[in-house]
Amino acid sequence: MGQTFNNLGGVYQLKGEWDKAIEFYNKSLKINEKIGDEHLRAQTFNNLGLVYKTKGEWDKAIEFYNKSIKMYQKIGDEHGMAQTKANIAILYKTQGKKEEARRLLEESLRTFEKIGDRPNAEIVREHLEEL
Repeated sequence: MGQTFNNLGGVYQLKGEWDKAIEFYNKSLKINEKIGDEHLRAQTFNNLGLVYKTKGEWDKAIEFYNKSIKMYQKIGDEHGMAQTKANIAILYKTQGKKEEARRLLEESLRTFEKIGDRPNAEIVREHLEEL
């Protein structure tokens, strides 16, 4: 159920129905907290960060991204941490915070290269070139 609610949140997010996406992501969080699925909780926090970023609620986005990073650190998911750091960096880039963005993008790039995730490493490189 938690994964299904998370997936539904993603569908509503793609449709641009932000409040519905948030509703389903929150349903996913409740179930995943209850059953102890920390990986899906971290992913859902990241997804909520993406929704709030898109809505222009940047402080709330950072709040959820930070929750995601803490959860990924707790479970040792380097890929998840790198993805979330890249998302924060892209938000910082949008805000004109180039130094913070560069630092996080470089951290993400090192991790993606270390774990062999070439597609995400290339995306991060493109964002670095735009700074």
